[in-house]
Amino acid sequence: KQIGWIDPQENYHLQSIQLPNCYLNKALRLSDNSIFTIGRNSTVGILRSNVYFMHLNAMGDTLSTRSYPSDSLWVYFDVDAAAAYDMELDADGMPVSSCIFSDRFASVVKTDWDGNIIWRRDTNYRTAVQPIPLTKIPLTNEIIFGCQAWNNWNYNQFCLYKVTTDGIDSLFTIQMTDSTCAGSYFSM
Repeated sequence: KQIGWIDPQENYHLQSIQLPNCYLNKALRLSDNSIFTIGRNSTVGILRSNVYFMHLNAMGDTLSTRSYPSDSLWVYFDVDAAAAYDMELDADGMPVSSCIFSDRFASVVKTDWDGNIIWRRDTNYRTAVQPIPLTKIPLTNEIIFGCQAWNNWNYNQFCLYKVTTDGIDSLFTIQMTDSTCAGSYFSM
């Protein structure tokens, strides 16, 4: 099905483009003019969602979609929100996305263009349900990401990680003195 046309002369924010039960966080136009996008799709109202991957052709017709539910049934304040937040291309040109598969841990996944997971790397800190920015370092093509992490009953740390060929390495942690100082991180 077609998702509709967007006037390129207009100023759109990706989060304002909503498909039924679907919220998009980032999209990339590929060399064949197709579009690969990530986000979440709601399963039961707005409080339950799956990680969502969608591949569209240049005309907006859906080529493939794939969604992944939360890892567990653990629910915090009635929210069980799995979502994909940010995306970069790996050294081989395949998408690497930051995700939350449950309310517990930040993850990074590499997928094919149909949204099938090739590999998944999880942090060991529970994270807030909010954007997890990814950045590709220009000279080395290394991908780093950051997330706000849980410590001592507060989300008062910001952890920075590097994606490696066989896992993730913790680079450093910024410790906040108060959880209200951490705020939200949308890009690096």
